[in-house]
Amino acid sequence: MRQIFIQVPHSQGPAAKNIIETYDPINLTYIHAEDASGPTQLLIANVSNRQIEGLFEELHTIPDTRITLVPQGVFAFRLATPHIPDQVTDIDLLSPVEVFLSGLQSIGSWKGFLGYAAAAGVLVWIRINDIRPQASRYERGRSWLFPVGIAVTLLPLGGLLLWQHSDPVKLERSSLSQRAAMDIRDVIDQESEVDLIELQTRFTRTDIPEQNSLLIVIYVQPRHESTLSAEIIQTRLRQAIQTKLREEDYEVTPLIDISVLSPP
Repeated sequence: MRQIFIQVPHSQGPAAKNIIETYDPINLTYIHAEDASGPTQLLIANVSNRQIEGLFEELHTIPDTRITLVPQGVFAFRLATPHIPDQVTDIDLLSPVEVFLSGLQSIGSWKGFLGYAAAAGVLVWIRINDIRPQASRYERGRSWLFPVGIAVTLLPLGGLLLWQHSDPVKLERSSLSQRAAMDIRDVIDQESEVDLIELQTRFTRTDIPEQNSLLIVIYVQPRHESTLSAEIIQTRLRQAIQTKLREEDYEVTPLIDISVLSPP
């Protein structure tokens, strides 16, 4: 079971809701919201893993659809029903799209992946050329080939390690993202006009030179006594978050998307 945040243009909200309902969601929430571009609709749904790929394909027909997929499993169920154990234990394998996205996230960057692939190819080539088949027996190759093979194998691996350690931000992206989320949460908690609904931080996979892009997605709700407009709330929060990240010496480029949600 996965939790999905789906944001669509205001006029497309009913269409998105109809699509999601065909995939048996649990605890579907439909919220009127506002972001930097104006009114929008936010739908929060808990969907079975096996349904995700089909849902994404249908949502692709709605223009300007934005999706946030929570990569961890969630316990989604309805109270006051005799089927709670069945709902919680209904566990599915990862969908193909989840496997693909998880693979991209674990690789970190294509340059690192291709570098490791090249080093692995050299290592396999060296092993295959250290021995020569002769009938059903194998004899050692030339005596000088082994140390040369070791050197050729270690040099690219050493180069990859040096390359990775030359950029510690990329090497520590996961922990850095979590630490940034904690600092951003502190900033929002100090804001007396809003309550935090959802906060997500992650590094993007784009390779922009001299830039480590940290994507920050925030959903907040104005408090009842607040008289501030959505634009003012977004501006205040964005400035406060940017100031906090600078003060804490984060070597990142923050890309901040703030949605101000208003209950019906």
